[in-house]
Amino acid sequence: MRLMQEEEHLFIVNKVDADEEGAARHRKLGGFGTKRFYDNPNEEDSLGACGEAAFSCLTGLPMRKAKDWVEGKGDDGIDFTFMHQGHAINVDVKAAKKPYYLLLKEIEETNKAHILVLSGVVLFKGEYWTRLYGWAYKEELLKQPLRDFGYGIRSHSLRRELLEKMDNLCQHIRRGNEACASG
Repeated sequence: MRLMQEEEHLFIVNKVDADEEGAARHRKLGGFGTKRFYDNPNEEDSLGACGEAAFSCLTGLPMRKAKDWVEGKGDDGIDFTFMHQGHAINVDVKAAKKPYYLLLKEIEETNKAHILVLSGVVLFKGEYWTRLYGWAYKEELLKQPLRDFGYGIRSHSLRRELLEKMDNLCQHIRRGNEACASG
């Protein structure tokens, strides 16, 4: 996927590439998956691909594309995995047009992610501008009460201002990858 870094934690993702990946993901899910926020069934997958592409660029971790997904199952909440203190840590990047909260849908409570990352995606000048805002441990999100933000989808949420800084997560990832390379 073609993208470039505009400034710290802000990336410009090629719209055509993101939309192609979004459509491929939607086809791979075959109508299964969580309830969608948008009328276009591919849109949520395209936004997700943007967030994941930005995270991959920032961290150097490889992006899992639709071709890597299990038919009818998706990614099971695992967009990326890195090693930290001898343990595999799974990351799920969440994308939103209005990234005021990091959301974990009630139906996703059993996903295998340990860490969730909030990305905001906006269409500007024909490209997806994607910002990585911060992250939280899934266990921290699960402590938050369930809330419906008006779409009939109950979610746990944390305000963007309460999230951990991306640089902190990048340090954990670098340390884990260095230990793997030297070990």
